[in-house]
Amino acid sequence: MPKTKILLSREHPEGYKLEELLQLVITDVEIKSEDLSVKLAGKTTMGCNKTDVMCEVLQNNQQIVKLLRAALSHQLSSLSALNTLGPDKGPTAPRV
Repeated sequence: MPKTKILLSREHPEGYKLEELLQLVITDVEIKSEDLSVKLAGKTTMGCNKTDVMCEVLQNNQQIVKLLRAALSHQLSSLSALNTLGPDKGPTAPRV
């Protein structure tokens, strides 16, 4: 059976919890987006010319953050469902 390489699991107890990893990636993309916003100073993402690479990247980053936030919301919903089965006992004793 394949083992996780990044996420916390019985086989990889030093891995990340998905909700923690998603939040780290969201924060990093937001930081990169802020840097782009500063460089664009004055242009709005709505008024960007499609050939303007920085505008396109900023718009893509904003969509990526939106999707990552949706993934985080789903993960938190899963955690809430898992909590109905009992407390989290760590990677050595998964609830499902």
